[in-house]
Parts: sequence; structure tokens; C-alpha cells
Amino acid sequence: LSLILGISILTIAYNLGKQVVVNFNVVSQVPEVFSLLIILFVVVVKLFLARYLINKGKKEDSEIISASGKESFSDVISSVVVFIGVFSALAGDWFNVSWLLKGDKIASMIIAIFIVRIGIMIILDAIHSLQGKSVKREICNEYKELITNIPGVIGVDHLDMIAYGPYYQALIDIRVDGFKTVIEGHDIAELVQATLLKQEKICHAVVHVNPEVK
Repeated sequence: LSLILGISILTIAYNLGKQVVVNFNVVSQVPEVFSLLIILFVVVVKLFLARYLINKGKKEDSEIISASGKESFSDVISSVVVFIGVFSALAGDWFNVSWLLKGDKIASMIIAIFIVRIGIMIILDAIHSLQGKSVKREICNEYKELITNIPGVIGVDHLDMIAYGPYYQALIDIRVDGFKTVIEGHDIAELVQATLLKQEKICHAVVHVNPEVK
């Protein structure tokens, strides 16, 4: 989804830049002063939304939420640039300075370039995610605690988790009583696997059993 979002953002940037270039010499209608207040309100709202989504994406290790946060943050920057462009056009009208009247078009070009940057960043993050990346230690520790609380598990010797898109694959080495039978150890491993696969984000889990002999 984040890959599609990134491509969509690049498409928007291309269309915006194309329109600005084609109509650069066309005289634009001077905006109302009230529009500055509206833009300022949009900046504040989008800033809070962007910070919320980016923090939530980091907390949940969600690529699509993080991408949405970056998109919202790009809207914040875009709105600031629009604010400057509108103010420039108003100043050009007030002081009769012709080049300032093109402030909105220059602002649009800057926005298009910035949107391209955001789109490329989202696409690169999506590609890295599809190739697989290590899951954060904090998240791994949460799953370690879950596994340790399963009956028959003495401890977790190793846990390796790889994120592919929004889902995780897990490779686990658990430690069990060395005097248990092979069947008992197998049953514990199956219970660990079943418990992990019930978790929303885990799509695959391989469990290896190590014996502990005291």
C-alpha cells in the first residue's frame, strides 16, 4: 500500500508541476486576505495529524501509517509554502510589483519538488520493507515475553524477526526441560507456533527446541 501511495504522490507532483509550467505566464486572480487564515488553520491541523501518525507508525512499526504521516507532513510544508505564495501575491497587488504576483506559481513549483522528494522517500521505504528488515528490539522483547509465559517454555535462547511489509516472520529457539520426551518437546514447540500465529502481525513462525539439562 505504501508503494502505491508513493507512486500516487509522484503522479500528483507531476501534474502539479506540469500545470504550473504551462500556465506560468497566465495572470492569476489575486486571492482574498481571508485565505491566509484558512491556510494557517490547515497548517496547524495537519501538523498535529502528521506528528500523531508518524509517532503511531513508529510505535506499531507500521509502514503504511508512517507513510501516511509523511504525506501529512508534506501537506504541512506545502501549506506553509502556499501561505508564502499567497502573501507574495497579495503584496504584489498592494505595492503593484508584477513579479510578486507570480508568488503562488513559484510556491506551487516548490511544492511539486517537495512532493517528489516525499514520494521517492515513501517508495524507497516500501522497497526496503518488501526486501525484509529487522524488527525493532522493543517489539521482539514483547514477543519474547509472550513466548516465555507459555507452559513448558523455560526461556527463549534466540528470536529473529523479519518484517515483510506490515507482517513479521519469526525464527525462534526455545529452551525446554531436557528430560522431556521428543513428543512433549514437539508439542510445546507447536503451542509456541500456534500462539504466535494468532498474533495479528505474525504470518510465519519456525520454532526450534533446545534441551536444558540441570
